[in-house]
Amino acid sequence: MFILQVPFEARMNDGAVIMVEKPSEMAPLIGNQLEAFYEPIASVEVVTPPEYVGSLMDVLLKRRGKQQDIVHLDADRVVLKYLVPWQEVVADMYDEIKSISSGYASFDYDEAGSEKADVVCVDMLINGEAVDALSFVCSRGVAEKKGREVALRLKKVVTRQQFDIIIQASIGSRIVAKERI
Repeated sequence: MFILQVPFEARMNDGAVIMVEKPSEMAPLIGNQLEAFYEPIASVEVVTPPEYVGSLMDVLLKRRGKQQDIVHLDADRVVLKYLVPWQEVVADMYDEIKSISSGYASFDYDEAGSEKADVVCVDMLINGEAVDALSFVCSRGVAEKKGREVALRLKKVVTRQQFDIIIQASIGSRIVAKERI
């Protein structure tokens, strides 16, 4: 699992809009007259044979998709229309849809504006020091899970040393995952 960062909008109470492209840019905005964060949304269409509809709907829902429509074109094709956050689309969604449908589904997406988002910054710490290049912004609902996944992946790729290496994922001051090498 690789987490790609997409830009978020920070809308301030005074009407200003600030683009947040890195996790380090997010922290100074919180509590500083911030109205809300907004994330880009994609309009997604998946054309698939009917036998894959249930599995594909599960994938789209797991990726925070909101169902817009289901259209049965004929006995052999169904169109699933969803609104999905860009961050979920760019993180190997195409590969997952092709894999589940054995390559029979087609996948198309387009920009659909932005929506208010409940996002948090997950800081990855190595021996207690935040590493900005490993930190990421994601939805609050999946932040702990993704933090644990990244910590486990780092544990697998970081080579052992003659001293302990502690890998942690934190949301604010709360540690949500810890791995030791």
